[in-house]
Amino acid sequence: MRMRKGQVFTLDLLISLVAATLAIGLLFHTMETRIYNQKGAELSSDLKRVADNAGNMLAASNQIICELRDADSTTHIDYLNNCIDTTKINSSNAKSLMGIPDGYGARVYFGGTEWGDDLPPSDIDFIEETRTVILHDGPVFKDAFEAHSFSTEDFTIRVWKT
Repeated sequence: MRMRKGQVFTLDLLISLVAATLAIGLLFHTMETRIYNQKGAELSSDLKRVADNAGNMLAASNQIICELRDADSTTHIDYLNNCIDTTKINSSNAKSLMGIPDGYGARVYFGGTEWGDDLPPSDIDFIEETRTVILHDGPVFKDAFEAHSFSTEDFTIRVWKT
């Protein structure tokens, strides 16, 4: 191909501009995908942390777990981890007792009962934490504790970002 005087635009320049544009577009696409995946992982990690903390509080907080008392019903002996006193926790105080911060929704399921926040739309990510616990109304007396007269239930906490 014969170059004319003053010709600036050539096929070589056009091909190199197309290649550079494709390379920049691919770079931006890769960065966007990485950022999206990182945000998803952060959200999942954050939800997992909140659900784990709620499960730990549920299983070990003296504000929730059963009190072990002597047969005279007045002498406090200890607290029983993984034994939920169902008279201490209800739909109005569950989130605060389990340490679920503002900005998160939560719903709990246990013993055929469920309560908490309204379930999120189906496109919202959530995490469930299930603990096997003993459900008991009020304090546990030493003689019942020694007789092992308890059954276990699954207590499930569902957590999502609001």
